Amino acid sequence: MVGFEVRILPKIRTYQEEFSMREGAWKLQNEGTKEMTAQAFLRVEDAGMREYENRVRQILMASGSTTFTKIANKWNTALIGLMTYYREAVIHTDNLLDLLVKCENKIQTRIKIGLNSKMPSRFPPVVFYTPKELGGLGMLSMGHILIPQSDLRYTRQTETGITHFRAGLSHEEDQLIPNLYRYMQTWEAEFLDSQRVWAEFALKKQEANTQNRRLTLEDLEDAWDRGVPRINTLFQKDRHTLAFDKGWRIRQDFKQYQILRMNPFSWTHARHDGKLWNLNNYRTDMIQALGGVEGILEHTLFKGTYFPTWEGLFWEKASGFEEAMKFKNLTNAQRSGLNQIPNRRFTLWWSPTINRANVYVGFQVQLDLTGIFMHGKIPTLKISLIQIFRAHLWQKIHESIVMDLCQVFDMELDTLEIEMVQKETIHPRKSYKMNSSCADILLFASHRWPISKPSLISESKDANDPGVVSQKYWIDVQLRWGDYDSHDIERYTRAKFLDYTTDNMSIYPSPTGVLLGLDLAYNLHSGFGNWFPGMKPLLHRAMNKIMKSNPAMYVLRERVRKGLQLYSSEATEPYLNSTNFGELFSSQIIWFVDDTNVYRVTIHRTFEGNMTTKPVNGAIFIFNPRTGQLFLKIIHTSVWAGQKRLAQLARWKTAEEVAALIRSLPPEEQPRQLIVTRKGMLDPLEVHLLDFPNIVIKGSELMLPFMSCMSIEKFGDLILKATQPEMVLFNLYDDWLKSISPYTAFSRLLLILRALRVSPDRTKVLLRPDKTTVTQQHHVWPTLTESEWMQVEVQMRDLILADYGKRHNINVGALTQNEIRDIILGMEIAPPTLQKQQIEELENRGKESNAITTVTTKTLNVHGQEMVITTVSPYENQRFSSKTEWRVRAIAASTLHLRTNQLYVNSEDIRETGYTYCISDLRTQVSVYLYGKSPAESPQVKEIWAMALVPQLGTHQSVQLPNLLPDEVLAAGGTENNPLKGLEPLGWLHTQSAEFKDCTAIDMTMHARVLTDHKSWLADQAIMATCSFTPGSCSLTAWRLTSQGFQWAKSNKDVSNPLPSGYKPEFAEKAQMLLSDIFLGFFLVPEGGIWNYHFMGSKMRADMKYSLVLETPHEFHHELHRPQHFLTFTDMGGETNPGAADKGNAEADREDLFS
Repeated sequence: MVGFEVRILPKIRTYQEEFSMREGAWKLQNEGTKEMTAQAFLRVEDAGMREYENRVRQILMASGSTTFTKIANKWNTALIGLMTYYREAVIHTDNLLDLLVKCENKIQTRIKIGLNSKMPSRFPPVVFYTPKELGGLGMLSMGHILIPQSDLRYTRQTETGITHFRAGLSHEEDQLIPNLYRYMQTWEAEFLDSQRVWAEFALKKQEANTQNRRLTLEDLEDAWDRGVPRINTLFQKDRHTLAFDKGWRIRQDFKQYQILRMNPFSWTHARHDGKLWNLNNYRTDMIQALGGVEGILEHTLFKGTYFPTWEGLFWEKASGFEEAMKFKNLTNAQRSGLNQIPNRRFTLWWSPTINRANVYVGFQVQLDLTGIFMHGKIPTLKISLIQIFRAHLWQKIHESIVMDLCQVFDMELDTLEIEMVQKETIHPRKSYKMNSSCADILLFASHRWPISKPSLISESKDANDPGVVSQKYWIDVQLRWGDYDSHDIERYTRAKFLDYTTDNMSIYPSPTGVLLGLDLAYNLHSGFGNWFPGMKPLLHRAMNKIMKSNPAMYVLRERVRKGLQLYSSEATEPYLNSTNFGELFSSQIIWFVDDTNVYRVTIHRTFEGNMTTKPVNGAIFIFNPRTGQLFLKIIHTSVWAGQKRLAQLARWKTAEEVAALIRSLPPEEQPRQLIVTRKGMLDPLEVHLLDFPNIVIKGSELMLPFMSCMSIEKFGDLILKATQPEMVLFNLYDDWLKSISPYTAFSRLLLILRALRVSPDRTKVLLRPDKTTVTQQHHVWPTLTESEWMQVEVQMRDLILADYGKRHNINVGALTQNEIRDIILGMEIAPPTLQKQQIEELENRGKESNAITTVTTKTLNVHGQEMVITTVSPYENQRFSSKTEWRVRAIAASTLHLRTNQLYVNSEDIRETGYTYCISDLRTQVSVYLYGKSPAESPQVKEIWAMALVPQLGTHQSVQLPNLLPDEVLAAGGTENNPLKGLEPLGWLHTQSAEFKDCTAIDMTMHARVLTDHKSWLADQAIMATCSFTPGSCSLTAWRLTSQGFQWAKSNKDVSNPLPSGYKPEFAEKAQMLLSDIFLGFFLVPEGGIWNYHFMGSKMRADMKYSLVLETPHEFHHELHRPQHFLTFTDMGGETNPGAADKGNAEADREDLFS
């Protein structure tokens, strides 16, 4: 009957009067005697099973182009309809259990076919059963069940326990998927529970009537969702109307013959019976069974979105395009195309699992212009990924990360002893060429680095490879798109490093370097390779920063979020700034809350001499900008007695007082918006105003100067003299609103308060233009006419701008009106950030037509053959200009002569006029030997007459000079033509890029070596002089080595270390130096004019011979010093080959510009 098969077994026919205790057997009682007279065994009849099977077949037939979610929803409705109706009868109908397994499998197969694959490993249970809010289909399961299996002949005759079972649905993951049946009460238990609940309800109602009160929700909390019908149906809005809805159940049943639509719940009605199932526990257990939220999200692209946490995220239901198209007349093809949009989102979300590496199908295909591998053909996923990486984003990410790393190394040149950072020219397709590689960045060492054995960036201890040192070090940046099976980035980088450094196709400029790997799908990074001192911690910090704030990565994450339609539900209420400033004066009530002066202290010195603080009275400023009303809540010092962490407590105290004030006001006077002047107040206010969900709390980007109110005597005295907490009301606009608008009044108030902040005394003078100006008793500000106010406002504006110009060293006349407005409002004026510009460039670069550039690169093919390829591509060709690059330094050195107008010597500055010869470089050190003599009348004074510029090779830390000294060179040439005749060596001078407080250990060691090797140098008169390039000027300092310093420097073997063991700054003392323009001196330079070997380092030797002549020296970047640059320039565009014409290899005609 009604879909059930019922077998009734009377008590008298039972064997030894035993009853079966199983779930599918109902106990039938005599209502009068309560004696159990029979048992009813339940089973689902064939017609009921057939009806259910047809419903599932209908779902499958109608799901031609339906979205996956709709298929899962229809399955869930059909399954809940079946299970809530039949309940315990289902468990004892083996055929139905088989049918449920088969149907559930068919539904899942239908979804798999939609993705062009039926491979089980692509679709673990997590894809189907994960709740919808975590991106799954939220399917309910009855298929993961053990189906009784026993001998058919004997089962009909006995009731012995079942001993064998066969599994329903199974999968590779071996997770125990919860079964829907276990989360529904059996009908028998439901009816018993219902009797109890309704009996309790009758008693409680009677009790309430006797006490003359109404039943409350607390009274019925336990029984609210129980009973048939549910107790909560009595408390609906339309309960009185429903009482007259007689015969509703039979009418509901007959609707199946009127309406051509399947209704699995035709036997019940949510309004009359209530909701007969509750699946909250099922959902919780399902999440737990699938590995918890973290375990589920690991299967998805969640990490690719770079959201910090899952909490607070929501799926946008449908895009605007879908919503607009939904109700239009569409063809079937258009309709099915529209349904693909949610399916595409689902596929992209689960792509790390659906497109996983551990599926054994054919050949993996690489997506165009990316390093993503497709394992099998999944068209919907391919479309999504191509869309995300449109406009060459993969290459742009690679290029952007490489440029960021170059800049990081360029900032740490001195720390890591890097001579030069070079961004290598690479093939534009290098970033997604996954079978060979080359270096992206090449670092040159100032001195050879000791190199460690290969290790991971995360390993703390490095084992140095004994005897392995290197002058070059490369960095190779590898991008990848991980999946669920292979996103161990550490394992990946290690494997790639070992592959690429041992194969014959990858070209690396030296044996030592590091390979950095970035997984864009999981936002992970690691590195494996050799390390030199200081490199690992720097790269660790730099990569963390780059992963967080690289503009190209930001574009990728935004595109992934947009593709998934996944957004953060954090309040996006814009902070108050100069653009939305006008909204303050709308009709709604807005308050400013300023807590700056809540916790105030005075500082004084104790008897012991320590500094201590003592709290004084403070105040909360709550101000309405439309009316000028000020609620001044005075906070007495007694509030802080015995408390700790007072600054934090002050914020919470402020929030508490604001909430108390709002509660004390009638609803029409309560604010609709609170704007806090300090962002630390946002959290405390949110907590205290939970009872006022309609009040919007937001921060302010304007630095509003309400704290200046304390400098007004009326407020300052009132607060300090208060003996207890109290609330005082003021109007800060006095009677201004009679003649001006709230906007103008608020602007005037801000001008006054900001001027008070800049200069309280000057502002108070401005506010009283003459002695007749008075302040009325009930007013805050002096009483002025409108014309007087206008004059005062202009003067205060000028005062504020003058202060701003002075502090920021800018010309106030150059400020625009908008910038003046922002300064007065307190808006931070900042230049447009480089990061935002880069993001915009990345988004717009695809739309622009790039100039065609050709890049010629040398690579090796699979067979190890060398290939020279010229590509026309606008990507991966960005130039990096290091601060050590000679071109940049040559341009910068051209302004050196301007610096010599400001020379600083021993704190005395002397302006020099006349001719200046600049030979130096801003970074590389240049050194000269000094020669001179004492005037006859002053033997204690040494006049420098000559500077000898010998061949040299400089770095940013030291200078390498030949062993021969100038006086020795000239003495060897004879005495008659010796310009240094009669002059004694006075030491040496070198340039340096920055000024140091003490003499460096490298200078001391070099000085001691010259004193030891050359007896003509006397320790008490030979000095070490430095010329430091300080911003806009040069500083000259002279040092003399002490006897202890000489002994230490002579024995120091650690020549290149800036801080060797035993070094003390006291080893050198300052010597006095004076500048004068009445002496004439001369330069000695090597014959031929070449003294700088910075660009010809291989020609420089310590034992080299040279000769000197009197001459003005050439500048550092003179063409004689860098012949290789000019040779390279002339060869540009191909090597010249004089014999090519004879061999028939005629070159393309090139115009000879010099003929």
